[in-house]
Amino acid sequence: MKYMKPIGKMVTMLVQDCDATGLALRNMRKETGISLREVARRMNITPPYLSDLERGNRTWTDELCERFQKALRK
Repeated sequence: MKYMKPIGKMVTMLVQDCDATGLALRNMRKETGISLREVARRMNITPPYLSDLERGNRTWTDELCERFQKALRK
């Protein structure tokens, strides 16, 4: 039996479900009673951008998640 050599190295990727992430974080924000506008201000992003994140239209990065969590604690 002949073995094939790999063409390149394998890459593992973590795929994020933007809809589920956004919904979960929106629910967290609503539980705290802080408005979208206020959280966006604390995160130093625009309210429409935060709205897009919460609706799953944009991807949450690790940095955005950290900023979101800090914004809820203030």
